[in-house]
Amino acid sequence: MEYEEETSKNPQRSESVSTLIDAHCLNDKNEKLLKELEKAYELVAKYEDENFGLRAQLADYKEKENEFKRQIEALSSLVISDGSHQRTVDLQRVYDQLLYKDGRIVELNNQILEKERQILDLQEAVREQGEVASAKSKAVQIVNQRLLEIDGRHTKDASTETDVGFIERGGRRKQPRVTSPGRAVPQLRLGNNGSPPPLDPAEDQSSYTTETATYDDAEREWSPSPSASAALNRISKKYRKKVTFDLKPPGPGGKKDPKVKLEFMSPDTARLPLQGLDNEFAQQIIDLTNENDELRRIIAEIERAPIPEQDMRIAQ
Repeated sequence: MEYEEETSKNPQRSESVSTLIDAHCLNDKNEKLLKELEKAYELVAKYEDENFGLRAQLADYKEKENEFKRQIEALSSLVISDGSHQRTVDLQRVYDQLLYKDGRIVELNNQILEKERQILDLQEAVREQGEVASAKSKAVQIVNQRLLEIDGRHTKDASTETDVGFIERGGRRKQPRVTSPGRAVPQLRLGNNGSPPPLDPAEDQSSYTTETATYDDAEREWSPSPSASAALNRISKKYRKKVTFDLKPPGPGGKKDPKVKLEFMSPDTARLPLQGLDNEFAQQIIDLTNENDELRRIIAEIERAPIPEQDMRIAQ
């Protein structure tokens, strides 16, 4: 339950945790790739052993061929010397055997070349899979490091902004009230048609008295906004024009003279550094969020791309 409450209060933290879970999945994939590499190495060793055996057989056949050639030379000398027909037949039989052995030697040579080609292909596949696994592990490390940096920056910014807000708000609450809160004023019907006093168009759509709490409102709780738009809204509320109506009693002639008094709220010098911090923090949050989205997009493209294209992107 405590973990769920923490994730509901910190959505950015939960996002980083989900990214770390994705990193564990990538580690599982890397382990599978390592197992496949081990199998490939075993196949390479097996083919090399077969290659050595075939080469030994080839050497034996060559020795037998040389021995048969020596026998043929001996038999040919005997045929020439004796002129026996039977020996000629034996010589032909030996010659046929030599031809068979030569064909067998050629077949063994072709098998050796095929095994060597398979060994080279397996070595190339092993090298490519190793590069892909190392690239994925590096990407996961970079993303985790960036997420940790972003979490640290967000925590630091929020604590700094909250501390300053509490200090400023506490200082304003200690100031005593020096002006009268005012008194009730009856509604006056102005003009012949009895229409109410004119309203400022800006105040008609967004009244200063109906907005949410600002820095100058010490009686209402204020909390810092997590986005740049909220920070800009707070700054615009601080400098919004305030319109008040100064209702004076009727003059000697019995006419009522309503006057609209415009008051512009002057910026507080103690609040200006805090406003600059809000803008800076909002811009940092936007930049870090965009950078995080860009890293996620790059990792997704690398995972979806084929192996040759992954190698090209990693090299870039």
